[in-house]
Parts: sequence; C-alpha cells; structure tokens
Amino acid sequence: MSKKQKENAKLDKKPKQNKKDDIQEAGVGKRIIAFLVDWYVGGMLSMIPVAFMWNKKTNETQLNIDIKGLGTQGILAAVLAIGILVLYFYVIPSKVWPGQTFGKRLVSIAITNQDGSYTTRKRLAIRQIIGWIFLETPAIMTGNPVLALLGLTFDQSVETAMQYASFAILVLSIVCMLFSERHLALHDRLAQTKVVYLKREKVAF
Repeated sequence: MSKKQKENAKLDKKPKQNKKDDIQEAGVGKRIIAFLVDWYVGGMLSMIPVAFMWNKKTNETQLNIDIKGLGTQGILAAVLAIGILVLYFYVIPSKVWPGQTFGKRLVSIAITNQDGSYTTRKRLAIRQIIGWIFLETPAIMTGNPVLALLGLTFDQSVETAMQYASFAILVLSIVCMLFSERHLALHDRLAQTKVVYLKREKVAF
C-alpha cells in the first residue's frame, strides 16, 4: 500500500465532519459537563503513579497523592503525572477520538478549527497542553503536578505565584466562555479553535 493510500485509509477512519451549514457551536452546559468529567477523570488517572510510588515507599495501602511529600522522588512522580495528563488531554483527541476527550465524547461535542474543520495537532497542543494543562488548570488539578514540580525544582514562591496566576487565568477564561458572543475560552482564543456539537451517530463509542 502506497503512502498516499495509507493516509486516505486513516482519514476514512475518522468520523465525517458536519457540513458547514450544519455546524452548531456547543452550548455552555455541555462544555461545563465535559470540563467536570475531564477534570475528575484526567486528574485521578494522573495520580496513579503518585499513589503507586507512595505505596512502594511506605508499603501502606492507604491512598496518598502528596507529590511533594515524596521528596526528590516527587519530581519523577510529577513528570509521570503530567505525562498522563498530556496523554488524556492531547494524545486521545489527536490520535484516538478526533477533537474529543472522554468528557467531550460523552456529551457529543468536539474541538475544531474556527471554520469547523478538523483542528491540527499543533493547535491541539497549544490549546490542550499550553492553555489547559500549564496555564488554566494547575490551581485546581488533582494533586497539582505542575505546581508540585515547580515547588520541587525551584522554590515555594514560584509555586505560589503560579498557583495564583493559574487561578486568575482560569476565572478569566470561564468569564470569556460564559459572556463572550461566541463563548470562546482563553485556550480557544490562544489556539484559534472552538467547540462544536456533533450528531450522536457520528461520535458513538
């Protein structure tokens, strides 16, 4: 099979995009539900290596997700946790379900370019990794792996500054989503993307 045929085969596996006149921007309610689902599921998954390392260190079965309490081992735990967040928020919507995390797939919405076409991996990386993981959610993410990594590699003042900045950016992003005309959050503006509704038959599990 030629390279071109392989690329065409990959495209055929993707759900067909809605026609432009059929595209509907996702409602705020669906986006909030997807946000809560992804925040919980992504956050808990990212804490698996942290809990495992605590178990190996103490031989206790009690769940512990204190990254900084691991000392120097916490750096590795934080990096692994961030890696899982990247897998959940970037790799899945770029490789598995085009434009969709688990939460977005659950409520039938997807990330696209602002013209409704499939977004590129570069834009997804800007939106999901830079905008979402490193700027908007460190202050509320389970276990705070980004903040913990800053605290372990620099000092508490850097971690605290980032915590306040992240919370302020998140609040501003939510305000933009709720009250702007097109309901674009900051990470959408940064990556030039939007979130649209997809007909359920096109996103079935």
